[in-house]
Amino acid sequence: MIQHTKKTLKLALLMLVVFTNLSCKENTSKDREKSINTTKSKVDSSIDTIINLEKDSKNILVEDNYTSFDEWVFSKCASISNPQDCNENKYEDFKFKVSNDSIFINNNYTDNVISGELKSDLLYKKYGISKEFLLKNFNISLPDRVKYIRNPRAYDSNSPLENFFRDAFYIDNYIVFQVEGCIYCFKNVKVKEARNDIKKINLPISSNTILNIKTNVLNKNLFNDYSCGDTPRGYYLGKKDTYDVYIVSNDCGDFPFKDLITVKSNSIISKINIEGDSWDIEKEEKKKIRDENITLFSIDADFKISIQNINKLNDKEKSKSISNFIIVNGKFTKK
Repeated sequence: MIQHTKKTLKLALLMLVVFTNLSCKENTSKDREKSINTTKSKVDSSIDTIINLEKDSKNILVEDNYTSFDEWVFSKCASISNPQDCNENKYEDFKFKVSNDSIFINNNYTDNVISGELKSDLLYKKYGISKEFLLKNFNISLPDRVKYIRNPRAYDSNSPLENFFRDAFYIDNYIVFQVEGCIYCFKNVKVKEARNDIKKINLPISSNTILNIKTNVLNKNLFNDYSCGDTPRGYYLGKKDTYDVYIVSNDCGDFPFKDLITVKSNSIISKINIEGDSWDIEKEEKKKIRDENITLFSIDADFKISIQNINKLNDKEKSKSISNFIIVNGKFTKK
């Protein structure tokens, strides 16, 4: 009996030693794995935080949808929250290409990148980039999922790419990234501006001479407010400095009108009403008084704009005023 008990005790002690040894090895392995993961997390940039939040995110090759060596050039920038000035000068001459896991800035190899895909709503959670912000500032529609490229050496001062961006996101034919609260938008050089598809009309032009010129179909995404559920129509006047200038017609409702609009990087910068004819319908029906306001325009070869406003009562002119404008940095400025 005693001998049997000793054998049982020895066996139990042996099992305890084996279990303890295995447990120590397991803990050592876990500690090593934890150390590796901790080190890795220090190297990883902010995009990993986004991806870890999304279980179904996946790695992809960007070139599944974008051609190798597509070139991306600066389009526009906008502040995401504060009305601060964004550093356009830093990126105006900045162009880059992405090929597999490499990025080339201004035709020179710069760094390696990794790529993947994630849900677009995570852009808002991390960066505050909403669908409304992209549509308003860049005229870009955000899909449900977006592809990204990122710098695997983010926050590393020895990484050349760190001087430009850490995470960048493909949205249609554009790439956007955030730097210090500003969103910078780059477009694929294959993207054609709306003006390339329509014929430019020559200046000078006025309310009288424009009657003999046929309108053109314009970019519906850009001029959707003027489409009346159909296709927007108008005229392309050419460039003033770096801004495209359009006359856009709106034939919706009782009183058609025309606006003069400046555009840059497929976004409306400024607009001003230059033509229209309207009156108080209720006053005319009830009091038999036609209180009419007429707006006419003329634009010379230097884009100097003259707008004439006439008020009539029962076809008799009661007042007339003329306002003159010029285009400064894409904005209509009264002289």
